Amino acid sequence: MAPGVPTHLTMSAIRRGISNGIPTTFQDDKTIQFNCQTYHKWMSNFGQIRIQFDMSEGPEVKRTAARLHEALAGETIQSIDAHHKKILAALAETPDALLGRKILRVHSLGKHILFDLDNGSHLHNHLLMFGSWRIYARRAKIEPDPRIMEIVCTQKHRAVLRGGSVFELLPAGTLEKHPRITKLGPDVLGETFDEKRALKNFKKHPDVEIGVALLDQEIVAGIGNYLKSEILFVTQTNPRALIRELSDTRLREMIRAARAVTLYSFENASFTIPDEIRARVQETGMSPLTVGRRHYVFRRTNKPCWNCGTPIRQYRQGAGKGRITYYCPNCQA
Repeated sequence: MAPGVPTHLTMSAIRRGISNGIPTTFQDDKTIQFNCQTYHKWMSNFGQIRIQFDMSEGPEVKRTAARLHEALAGETIQSIDAHHKKILAALAETPDALLGRKILRVHSLGKHILFDLDNGSHLHNHLLMFGSWRIYARRAKIEPDPRIMEIVCTQKHRAVLRGGSVFELLPAGTLEKHPRITKLGPDVLGETFDEKRALKNFKKHPDVEIGVALLDQEIVAGIGNYLKSEILFVTQTNPRALIRELSDTRLREMIRAARAVTLYSFENASFTIPDEIRARVQETGMSPLTVGRRHYVFRRTNKPCWNCGTPIRQYRQGAGKGRITYYCPNCQA
């Protein structure tokens, strides 16, 4: 384990099945509490708040859903300025299915966002790579932007969806049958997490490289490319290792580390490095806008490993063009 890894991410802690400082439920989550306490201050000062970050992985999606919930739960949909074909069709055919409906809850499932409505139906959103939500006070100005796809208006707010993404209405009783939802593996950020099911899902793919398998949402839901690279580094795992080459004990450690790293990122604004390494980042003079400043290896190509000093490398992994995997050739040999 690399020095400087947060104490709750050490392999000894993972083996004991604990994650010090990380809640097992989100009722007492500091991030959500902070957002709830400061949300109205932000709204009054600026009239708007952007609620999505660099990439739409589990932590960013869960924070987005929490902030949408804080703004919209209990409010009624008064109008939707729609561009997605499925929403346009729903408004044309059965407008009552959306308009006048109360939003009971907004929550995440893996990388998906669900708006639970009072008629049993759901609005389903997936941000894909670059989608984002921004909440405006009802009378705040919305700046022109060709990326705007939807504007959901309630009594007090307008929630604006930007960028290419999925947005659709799922009538009551259809969520459980949705092909993308039913196939999801255990949610790595769920209030409960089924490690046995996750292990079983991994073992269904013995000849798949672990760096590819971690991105398969049918194995474990919520992990994206930066989390994949960080999880592999924290567990000192070669990204090219085949699943059949990893023992059940090793896979269990990987699964527990995946949850611990993802929860840590959720609680710490997408950072996966601890405070002591953040201080070292500041000493380098790295721009605060540089994504790599948040992580051990992700987007740190040719930069020295925080553990051993070896330059971080990258390569494409997976079918087609694949996705870029970042790793330390020494720590993850």
